[in-house]
Amino acid sequence: MQTRKWHGRAIAWSVVLAWHALVAWWLLHGVRLPRGSDSPALEVLYLELPDAPPPSPPPAAPITAPVALRVEPVPAPPRPAADRAGATPAISPAGVLEQARALAAAGDPVAFAAADPLANRASRYTAPPAGRFRTRTRITPALVLAEIGKIIGGPGYEADPCPRNRRNIERLLAAGDSAELRMDLEYEREHCRP
Repeated sequence: MQTRKWHGRAIAWSVVLAWHALVAWWLLHGVRLPRGSDSPALEVLYLELPDAPPPSPPPAAPITAPVALRVEPVPAPPRPAADRAGATPAISPAGVLEQARALAAAGDPVAFAAADPLANRASRYTAPPAGRFRTRTRITPALVLAEIGKIIGGPGYEADPCPRNRRNIERLLAAGDSAELRMDLEYEREHCRP
């Protein structure tokens, strides 16, 4: 019995070593491709490009004295009769542009606050209204699985199998002793009784 094991192992090792020797010989000697012509299979050419002249500096802008801009309010164009009757007034683009110019000339540019990714977002919102309010139910993994079970199980699906098992026991008791009844009674004892 021992000799059969050693004999089988010796054959397996011989095959493995022969295979590795064949692969090593093939990698060392390689497959020689026949040379049909004297030209190599791949020819590499190196091209030398002439040196590019250094980039010239951009022309300097002429220095001029700062010009003070004087911003005067532009009178609004007369409104049509429909606007005077109580309709929403139209905003003229020229008026908005002039207001923007006046704001830009008047003071510092608008400084935007940098976003803080670790800031407490809850403190930015107002407090919930006093009194009664409706809350959402907390989503738990058990609730998600129960909802998926309702989708897969169809109408009448129950997440707890014990009520269904009790109904099966009542139905099977009327038919008498059977393997199904014994299996359901065993399940009731193990899983449904506290």
